[in-house]
Amino acid sequence: CHKHNVIVKVIFENYFLTQEEIIKCCEISNQAGVDFVKTSTGYTQTGAKLDDVKLMRKHTNPEMQVKAAGGIRTLEDFMAYYEAGCTRQGTRAATDIVDEAVRRGW
Repeated sequence: CHKHNVIVKVIFENYFLTQEEIIKCCEISNQAGVDFVKTSTGYTQTGAKLDDVKLMRKHTNPEMQVKAAGGIRTLEDFMAYYEAGCTRQGTRAATDIVDEAVRRGW
């Protein structure tokens, strides 16, 4: 993919994985040289979990990006995931999050 300038993103679907399996997925992604790892499709029962993001960030190469998807509904959620190391976030509440940021003068 990289030979053809294609970005590679791997979706783990953490809802179905143990911590050990998430770590193994990170290790495999590191070896494969992917650009992004993603917590989930956003369509499982829970979506992203902050502890999973922290675990993924801890076990991925520094240049690899982490994306959280699902369950991010408030500005506080957004900021917590950002601070945990997410460079991208998937949410259906983007308008509400941006509106809240504007109300707060951000």
